[in-house]
Amino acid sequence: MRKYVMISFILLVILLFSACSGQNSAPESNSPGDAAQNQPSGDTAKTETASAEQSAPAGQIKVTVSAPDGWEPGEGIGFLLRYSKQGASFMLKEEPYGSSTLDEVVSDSKEIFEGTFDNVEYVGGVEDLTVDGKDAKKYTFTCEVSGFKMKYQYVFFFVDRDVYVITCGCSEEIFDSFAADFESLINSVHFE
Repeated sequence: MRKYVMISFILLVILLFSACSGQNSAPESNSPGDAAQNQPSGDTAKTETASAEQSAPAGQIKVTVSAPDGWEPGEGIGFLLRYSKQGASFMLKEEPYGSSTLDEVVSDSKEIFEGTFDNVEYVGGVEDLTVDGKDAKKYTFTCEVSGFKMKYQYVFFFVDRDVYVITCGCSEEIFDSFAADFESLINSVHFE
């Protein structure tokens, strides 16, 4: 099981780096400070609904999300949803954890990350929340990946007996400017 989780996580890091590389080609006026000023707020945010039905294998669960303005849908092997914006990434996928409780999933995932990344530091504690009415656990951490200081937020929950994870991440220096968008994306997740 750890082998599959590790492979999934390595794919995630590769996808995040590819999203981050797009940030370098943006005009200089799109600095992290500008990104924070250009974030949508309240009811004025334009949303689009995207279904994972098109990219999900036959028989796989269907999920939708309302993405704030500027978030572009993407594709990736094994992802139900994948969006990116100016170096930030939002992804949702099923993970093969063998754990039967959310607390066990959190503990297992932390052990994997601490064994994979350098200088893992948790930001705050594990928080309880709901995703589309399902109990969930969320935590945030910083780490170094190939010399880059990254910040991630992971949200774990069960759909039936399967573990699903939402991953929000980008470089540590711009993460906070996307916090409202990450929250909006998580709150808009809907399973059909």
